[in-house]
Amino acid sequence: MRGFVSAQTREAEADAEQAGHEVDTLLVQRYFGAQLAQRAAMLRAQAERTIAQHDAAAQKMLAAGVISRVERLQASAAYEEARRNARKAEDDAALAAVALARTVRADGTVTPETPLFLISTPIEPLGYFIDSALTRHPGLGKVAAKKSQAEQLHEGEEALRRPQVIAFGTRQLKSGNADWVAGLGVRWTLYDSVDRNALSASSLKQVEQAERTDAPTHRRAATSRSWSSATGARSKTRAGSTST
Repeated sequence: MRGFVSAQTREAEADAEQAGHEVDTLLVQRYFGAQLAQRAAMLRAQAERTIAQHDAAAQKMLAAGVISRVERLQASAAYEEARRNARKAEDDAALAAVALARTVRADGTVTPETPLFLISTPIEPLGYFIDSALTRHPGLGKVAAKKSQAEQLHEGEEALRRPQVIAFGTRQLKSGNADWVAGLGVRWTLYDSVDRNALSASSLKQVEQAERTDAPTHRRAATSRSWSSATGARSKTRAGSTST
């Protein structure tokens, strides 16, 4: 029983730690996501102004007979698309700002103090992050606690099938020739309306399911995807900065 309660405690601790990690991750995503959305809105607005100038120039060239009506319509369509993109970027930035404010439970607009940045130094290899995930991720601790609970339940079911030995003793609280009694008792259930074999098989099945939980493999795959995404984003950002 103590082992089962201890496993439940470890599971609760793993749940609390994982919840904390998820909150931290959400805060980071919304903190920098709001800045990224704001920057995207600024770029879209700038593109809209530039294409608006091209659209106005196209109207003048159409009036002067320099371009055809089809070319004028193409310029107009490009401007409409740029305008829609700019409005959408504004809405996305506003939603990101609201999401950030709600995350930190702020009444008004949150002004981030840490700007967007790029780590220029090489990050650690994939193996480093996989090892870290396999030793620190709280999800694996929860899986281990679940397995321990299943093992404790199975052990408890098996213990009910064995003989139970009870020792007892009592003595009068007086000095001198006090009476006392001591003895041993044995309890062994030969017949029970409960199907103990079915209960034992069920608890053993839970242990087998816990053992088959391939959490480390899933964690390796998730870490690999995150690492590939991060390195790919760094490469694109560096390439964009170089071309700019």
